[in-house]
Amino acid sequence: MVLRRRLSSRERKALYQDYLKTEHWRQRRELALERAGRRCRECGGDGSLEVHHLTYARLFQERDEDLLVLCRDCHGRRHGYRGEEDMLDFNTRNTGGRVAHLVDEAMLRAQEAADAERLAARMPRIGASRLGESCLRKLQYEFFKAPKDKPFTGKALRIFHRGHEGENWMAQWLRQAGFDLYTHNADGQQICFRALGGKILGYADGVLRAGPEECGPYPRLWENKVLGAKGWNKIERDGLKKAYPVYYGQVQLYMAYFELTGAPALFTALNADSMEICALDVPFDAPAAQELSDRAVNLVRACEAGQLLPRCAQDETWFECKFCDWHQRCWSSEKI
Repeated sequence: MVLRRRLSSRERKALYQDYLKTEHWRQRRELALERAGRRCRECGGDGSLEVHHLTYARLFQERDEDLLVLCRDCHGRRHGYRGEEDMLDFNTRNTGGRVAHLVDEAMLRAQEAADAERLAARMPRIGASRLGESCLRKLQYEFFKAPKDKPFTGKALRIFHRGHEGENWMAQWLRQAGFDLYTHNADGQQICFRALGGKILGYADGVLRAGPEECGPYPRLWENKVLGAKGWNKIERDGLKKAYPVYYGQVQLYMAYFELTGAPALFTALNADSMEICALDVPFDAPAAQELSDRAVNLVRACEAGQLLPRCAQDETWFECKFCDWHQRCWSSEKI
């Protein structure tokens, strides 16, 4: 049995103060302020706002309901009757939260390093998987790799990782089921097309070259997504085009550029909650593919000319604008 030394009150306070200096806490605090409309939730004042922890049981991994925006006076009154031992008892309550926080910090550091390396090596370009996006201005920010208003959280990075791993699982399962699935070239690189000198490119999940007769004809494009139950149910109920137009556009462009228009693409979706598989045939839609191809060329030409393309909405409170990664940049500036 391993005994852990109980942290002293001074050590707990120091650890908490270090946490308040992290990017993770800065993001959590900013989100709490936005939810509260930047006003004290007790007196309604808007000066000297602070974010109070209603509980410290999930410190480093707080839920929205754990945080309360208060002015300095109301915050002080709150702490007048809350026990300090309950506030910072890391030993008995926060092991899980602390571990998650450390994992998040490590993932964010690794992501920052990878982003810096990619930015140094890459020319401006746009992924074909994104061309179905409704906002042309947003696509311009993506083309130039403009810094987002806020970096991804550790949780978001884990979700992306889940998607990559889910794609690998599905590829393995398809091969076990008798499909001849081609995903990487002889150099070990994911199969890719490039257009306009590499300024437009797309990485396909794979090509089914052969397989069970009842699932043909072949060859056919294969694309896969890992979705939560809500998104997965939407695809199964409404089909790909209605449920996820961006994914539908991605499939159409890939079929066109990889010259795989003779057979429907196979689109698979893995339910991350239940591990159910949805498999859809997606026929080639030539007008949709041409429209997106033209859109890509026009986008690149506008970016090269320094032309600022229109937003998808006239009001920054529109839901697509409100949750956009470049909301502040877009609505506070008339530059790309």
